[in-house]
Amino acid sequence: MTRTKNLFLIVFFLYSSVSAGATWTVNTVADNNLGKAGSRTGSLRLCIANANSGDVIEFDPITDGNPIVLTNGVINISNKSLEIYGNGRDQTIVDGNNVSQIMFFNYANIGNLKIEGLSIRNGFENGSSPVAAIEFIGQDFVVDNCDFYDHSGLVIRMRASVFHLVSSKVFNNSSLGTSGNSDTGILVFVNSTDV
Repeated sequence: MTRTKNLFLIVFFLYSSVSAGATWTVNTVADNNLGKAGSRTGSLRLCIANANSGDVIEFDPITDGNPIVLTNGVINISNKSLEIYGNGRDQTIVDGNNVSQIMFFNYANIGNLKIEGLSIRNGFENGSSPVAAIEFIGQDFVVDNCDFYDHSGLVIRMRASVFHLVSSKVFNNSSLGTSGNSDTGILVFVNSTDV
């Protein structure tokens, strides 16, 4: 009995010693680098830029229903694994403003990424990128309960990755005629639609 109790205490100690990532809160729909990094609040761009691998990004209800319209180009996420949780795809909306690609994730061999509960719309394929919405280089990328719509160009591009699209929709998008590429990846649809 004592041996079992000691083993339990060791496992509990090791589990409780692992620190969870910090939580960042998007509390404005402005597309800038303003906010309070010390208190982990600010724009989506600031939160992503300052978050560390393993951190979580969430959205203050004050942003609900008001799109975050990108005015400073693509949001780059490099060498970090993040979880981004919106308040529902009808509430948390990231809009590419029909000007540029929306997000570029490059974190090969760093960890996994998850996006849940938001809409990504109005991305635009331009000369610098053949992708309108999301380009992804890495290991596992999970998108759960999200909408991708009104994009002009390739919606999702994966390289050397596994992309899980869960309970999500891809619809009302148009191609600008970009030729295909030889990138490799696996796309897994789970209760999702591509219209």
